[in-house]
Amino acid sequence: MDAIGHLVAGLAFVALGLAAAALQVWLWRFPMVPDPSGRDPHGVSTAPRSWTNVHRGLGYVFLLVLIAMLVPMVPRLWTYDEDGWTGAAILHAALGGLILMVVAAKIAIIRRFQRWGHLLPWLGGTLVLASLILVGSAAVPVQSVMAGATPEVRSVLATGCIRCHGLSTVARGAEDHGWGEMLAKMRKKAAKRNQGDPTRGLSGALEAHLQRVLPSEAHHDRESEVEESEGEEDDD
Repeated sequence: MDAIGHLVAGLAFVALGLAAAALQVWLWRFPMVPDPSGRDPHGVSTAPRSWTNVHRGLGYVFLLVLIAMLVPMVPRLWTYDEDGWTGAAILHAALGGLILMVVAAKIAIIRRFQRWGHLLPWLGGTLVLASLILVGSAAVPVQSVMAGATPEVRSVLATGCIRCHGLSTVARGAEDHGWGEMLAKMRKKAAKRNQGDPTRGLSGALEAHLQRVLPSEAHHDRESEVEESEGEEDDD
């Protein structure tokens, strides 16, 4: 799954979480009655069975989307280099771990530890909030890096540029190096790992795009030097 696919899945993940949370708020308005089986000390809800099944179905789909995002993402974390662990990447990893723990806690309570059922609304709220922050913080670098890119450049950004870091690293900019130097370094790292050219021969187009949407400090310095030299010529 490429970066755009992850973002789309993340948006679906948040939408499912919000829908499930809203439905849960409504379902909790129905009174509880004693559980005939005696397993749940809090009783069972009198909410319509059809709507509780819809809520359960949303939960299953939510879990499937989460697994679909984690399966390709977790192995890639082990390939991240030191530049890949930006503040955004650390935040994503921490929130991802939190979401996994909350989901596991919810499943455990529903399946076995019903006496802790009063915590489910709090766990659901935590899950939705963490998902919103996770996907929202991921959408910003994707939008900033992809803006105005051609289909070919967008494909390289979405796949080749996330082998050893996330797009948050790209969105951080080339700092005091030009994008040409940064892309050359990226190709060198890929060669050491026996990987193909991550730019797919489009380094020129990729550099031009990144320079347009994320101008490097080196580019600013060159522009300043040009403006200063033109100013001196005008004075002469």
